[in-house]
Amino acid sequence: MKQLEYNEDEYDLLKELFNVAMGQAGRGLAVLLNSFVELSIPDIKIVPAEKIIEAITESSTYNKDEVVTAIRQSFYNDNLIEGETIVFFAENSYSTIADILGYSSTLNIDQQNELLLEVSNIVSGASINGFSKQLFKSEMTFSQPSVLNEKMEMNKLLYSIFMRRQLHWDYTLFVKINFKLQTDGFKSDLLAFMSEKSIETIKTFLDKKLELM
Repeated sequence: MKQLEYNEDEYDLLKELFNVAMGQAGRGLAVLLNSFVELSIPDIKIVPAEKIIEAITESSTYNKDEVVTAIRQSFYNDNLIEGETIVFFAENSYSTIADILGYSSTLNIDQQNELLLEVSNIVSGASINGFSKQLFKSEMTFSQPSVLNEKMEMNKLLYSIFMRRQLHWDYTLFVKINFKLQTDGFKSDLLAFMSEKSIETIKTFLDKKLELM
């Protein structure tokens, strides 16, 4: 498939929509964890499959040797767009969340993962839904979040998921946002991947919205 690209105005509007959506996600997480959440500016670009690992590691909050857990959740909006989010959590994230929420620090692995699934669901749901409601005036449908990999070095995790021969797409609309708590050293990366068909649909709706501005 030939790569489709957005112009400057389309990218600017896309970033504006995700900024608003991530603000909503940040507020939801701040309420849950009772702490101010710092968000990065959304990094949004169309990425070919062979460059996706490079795009993920660029400006990531994690270095290649850090141990992370990855939570995956797919989404779709009728016949408009489809994709999935992956949220990376540092090895100590569950203990930070447990301490804030007043849970026991001796959680078993299933309980640890449940905390990360809950946080991931809040962040992914609010951000992707917020984007969809602004652009399409409708909400996304989500799968249940699931643990993709647990407690694996970042570099090994990425190569286990994103080797070119394992991917069934040529291009993706890639969105990356870093978020962290102002205290407690908690940090995370939210990644969103949208299908090639979604790239075209989003472009059409962005242009319609730009015409009205």
